[in-house]
Amino acid sequence: DALAVAAIGYTGIAIMGSNPPEKVISHISSEAMPLKRLFVCLDRDASQFVPLLQCKLASLGHAVSNYELPEKDFAKMKPARREKFLHEATNHSTGKAIFGRTN
Repeated sequence: DALAVAAIGYTGIAIMGSNPPEKVISHISSEAMPLKRLFVCLDRDASQFVPLLQCKLASLGHAVSNYELPEKDFAKMKPARREKFLHEATNHSTGKAIFGRTN
């Protein structure tokens, strides 16, 4: 999914598993600091873990928005649909997010 996000010109951070340890969350947080927006967007079959990830990132000072994918997996979406999804999410967000632009 991170590669599919990068192909559209955004920064994507991929994590293995739905409940990463604190060390991984800290690393994500430090890498995400320069991003203007931070969105948590997990595959649909892992959506129950979004609140936990949001809370962990919020405790590290991030404003986090959640966006539910219209399909099960971002990378399997058609490229035009991916781009539309990210464009709409970034235009309607007031927070920061894991799919974020640095410019």
